[in-house]
Amino acid sequence: MEWPDAALRSVADHFLHKVELADDIFGGVVEICVEMQKSVFGLAERFKKEVQRYYYVTPTSYLELINAFKEVLQSKRDDVSKMKGRYDEGLDKLLNTEEQVKTMSVELEQLKPVLKKTSVETAELMVVIEKSQEEASATAAIVSKEEESASAQAESARVMKEECQADLDKALPALNAALDALKNLKKSDIVEVKNMKTPPDGVINVSKALCWCFNVAAKKVTAADGRTKLDDYWEPAKKKLWGDPKLADRLMDYDKDNIPPDVIEKLRPLEDDPDFEPEVIKKASVAAYGICKWVRAMIVYDGVAKVVGPKREQLNKAETELAQVQAVLAEKKAELKAVQDNVAKLVADFETARTKKEELALQVEDCSRKLVRAEKLISGLGGEKTRWSDSSARLGDQYNNLIGDVLIASGIIAYLGTFMGKYRMDTVKKWVGLMKTQELPAAKEFALRNVIG
Repeated sequence: MEWPDAALRSVADHFLHKVELADDIFGGVVEICVEMQKSVFGLAERFKKEVQRYYYVTPTSYLELINAFKEVLQSKRDDVSKMKGRYDEGLDKLLNTEEQVKTMSVELEQLKPVLKKTSVETAELMVVIEKSQEEASATAAIVSKEEESASAQAESARVMKEECQADLDKALPALNAALDALKNLKKSDIVEVKNMKTPPDGVINVSKALCWCFNVAAKKVTAADGRTKLDDYWEPAKKKLWGDPKLADRLMDYDKDNIPPDVIEKLRPLEDDPDFEPEVIKKASVAAYGICKWVRAMIVYDGVAKVVGPKREQLNKAETELAQVQAVLAEKKAELKAVQDNVAKLVADFETARTKKEELALQVEDCSRKLVRAEKLISGLGGEKTRWSDSSARLGDQYNNLIGDVLIASGIIAYLGTFMGKYRMDTVKKWVGLMKTQELPAAKEFALRNVIG
């Protein structure tokens, strides 16, 4: 008993709605399932008439058709997709490798001249550095020699200065003691001396020394014999020196560095005169005692000054020359520092250039190795590219034709197992025609072994 077309469509629609099919394809599949079920009834009648054998078309056969289509279609889709995916993956890798080869070839061609240029620049920079280092070494040698000379001059000046100071240190204590004694002089002590009518010998000796120091002329007086003239220093000293209220200041401000030689010649014997000892003079007058110490200090200081003076001139000259030498040395050191700084900068630039050169060389080497490997791969698989492309295209067509081919194969499984070859071929031919009518994708020449293997 045949099912109505509507019932067949309903059953097919129900069981096939979860199968991944486009809407326009889905309707064609349902229609062909209906037509396949119906066509088998005609085939059974023919089979009975020609061979006298019975074949019963049952609802189970229809369900077997639908279930076989669902299962085989999914299985074949998985198999074909997997096989096509392998070819496509291989092709993608080949294409990617070809692109990499093109990119690396361009990159390598760009890197080579850069590497060559960098190598030349690095070599030229090394020549400049070597020349600059030679200049720096020569300048350093000059600076070292001049620095050694300046150090020797500085040492000589230091020794000379110490000698001057040592000589001055001999006179300064006596001078400072004399100045302290002058500071302690009281006006009354000086007035006391001035008012003396008959001064003792100690005061006379001090007054004479004062007159010599301040260029006060002696007064000529008649000697006791009434015939000869004597130098009297007391009256002039009393009037011009002891009577001067600023005597202490004049003594303090006395130009001790420029005492006239004739004055020193007169004063020097007093240094060894026992009657001109401060302690002896002190018995005669406190004021005369302080001035006595001052006069003796002038004698000592002048003796030292005559030794120290030339040394001071030598010292001043040496210090002037040393300052000039040190100024030149400072310039040389500045030049040396500039040269050394330039060398340091050049060395830093060289290290940067050398690092860049090494990095470029590594890039070129790495790129070359990759390029060789890629070219070997492409060369080895060059013949496979066409075959893989053809296989991928063939599998793509096969995947698209699976719907029609699997539907025919499912019909053979569900219905045609009992029939002989002639009947199967005629029926399959009709079903292939149905595919074209419904515009379902299918192979032009159906072969069951190509579908189910």
